[in-house]
Amino acid sequence: MRIGDFSFQSKLFMIISLSGLTVAVLLGLSLGILNSAVLKERQFAVQSSVDVAHSVLVHYQGLETEGKLSHDDAVAAALDTIRGLRYGDGEYFFVSDVSGVMMMHPIKKELEGKNLNNIQDKTGRYFYRDFFQQSGKSGYVSYYWPKPGHDEAVEKLSYVKSFEPWKMVLISGVYMDDVKARFQDYAGLMILTGTVGIIVIVIAAILFRRHMVAPLNDITTAIDRLLAGNTEVTLAASDRRDEVGVLTTAVVRFSDTLRQMKALEASAAAEQEKAEASQRAILNRLATQIEDEIKGIAQAVATSAENMRTAANDLVTLSQSTTKQTDQIAQASDRATSSVQTVASAAEELAASIREIGSQAATSTRVASSAVDEANKTGEQIRSLADSVDQISQVINLITDIASQTNLLALNATIEAARAGEAGKGFAVVAGEVKTLANQTAQATDSIIAQVQSVQTATSGAVEAIRTITARINEINGISSAIAAAVEEQAAATREIAASVHHAANDTESVLAITRTVSDATGRVGDSASGMSGASETLAQQASLLDHKISDFRSRLMS
Repeated sequence: MRIGDFSFQSKLFMIISLSGLTVAVLLGLSLGILNSAVLKERQFAVQSSVDVAHSVLVHYQGLETEGKLSHDDAVAAALDTIRGLRYGDGEYFFVSDVSGVMMMHPIKKELEGKNLNNIQDKTGRYFYRDFFQQSGKSGYVSYYWPKPGHDEAVEKLSYVKSFEPWKMVLISGVYMDDVKARFQDYAGLMILTGTVGIIVIVIAAILFRRHMVAPLNDITTAIDRLLAGNTEVTLAASDRRDEVGVLTTAVVRFSDTLRQMKALEASAAAEQEKAEASQRAILNRLATQIEDEIKGIAQAVATSAENMRTAANDLVTLSQSTTKQTDQIAQASDRATSSVQTVASAAEELAASIREIGSQAATSTRVASSAVDEANKTGEQIRSLADSVDQISQVINLITDIASQTNLLALNATIEAARAGEAGKGFAVVAGEVKTLANQTAQATDSIIAQVQSVQTATSGAVEAIRTITARINEINGISSAIAAAVEEQAAATREIAASVHHAANDTESVLAITRTVSDATGRVGDSASGMSGASETLAQQASLLDHKISDFRSRLMS
């Protein structure tokens, strides 16, 4: 587990624990060092004191060597001097020879002159023998010995230093209870200091937790609530200048910023919804306007197509009637031819049948009059047909204007769809289809124009032919009248009648040829009218398809 996985409070507890453990370890080490230092201090004091007493022996031994004192006087003087020496808390010196006989003891004089090699302390140790093991050198010996004025033996540490010239051993020691008491005093002070230090650390940790961990927990809770989307976080702004204060201020600012952002998002959402509603309303109005305009155009196209289909049907009916009347003219022409032939025969037999010739002439006159009437009627019908064709031309011009306007509206719709961007893609597709339908309408209109022009040309020819027929029939009528008059004068003008009959036969053949031409032209007019009717049907279908496409476009736009 990493240190980063622990909470800040756990880390603080670990720091306190480590600090306490460190203080305890340092205190233990310090106590050990202190114990050693106190012991060494006493050892140094004892050693220094023994060295001082040893210098006394050296001094008197020097006097002995110089001959100023005898050996016994020098020894006695040295022992008396050492007997009076004291240091520390009344510590003293005693001297023994190398055989274990006590030579001088300032406290227990009764021990002087006695061999102490067999003395044991309370632990059974022959400590006096250990003194002489240091003969020729110096060292420390630990044992138990009663303090002056006490019967109970306590631990004592003595420093032994031999004096070889006189075969003596100089000894002095310190009681360890004093050392331990002093150590305990120092140890108590150190333990108290360490305890106070730990208490200070704990108090500092508590204060640190109160001023650091608790605010950090509040900040963490506030951040969690902010991350959960709750911007209503109350975190008192801190006037602290440390990192906690900076962090608290930052969280407060972050909370304020989130609230502002949330308000801005709500405002932006409302504005976006308002813009979308406005855009939908604009598109709806635009679609309604386009639908109304194009439906009006489609209805106008359908109405024009219906009118054109009616006119075409009327033209077909008129053409059929003209064809029928032309057939009647042809039949009349055939009858006129027969009559002329009869007149020719009658001319050959003129002398024998004047009454029959007069009868045939009268018949010819009636037929000619009837032909004149029929020709006049046919002329009127053909002129009416020409007027209808002119009306068809006007309707076609209207359809052409409507197709141009539809194409222009489709272009405008394409431009508006491009402005609308992604939302106008469906509108652009429908606008393209409307433009295609407008082009198809223009092409159908061009075809109708060509058919109408053909009908106009044929009608003009038919009118001219009818005029010629009328003129010829009028001539026949005049000839028939002349024949009637000539019948009365038959006797005087037989040759003239024969010539006139021959001329009438030729004219009758011309009338028959013209009548056939008119019949053919009338048939072509009927075919053109049928084609115009089919074109008007196609135009009506295209107008219906346009209306359907516009309705579908509006439905997709509204969805």
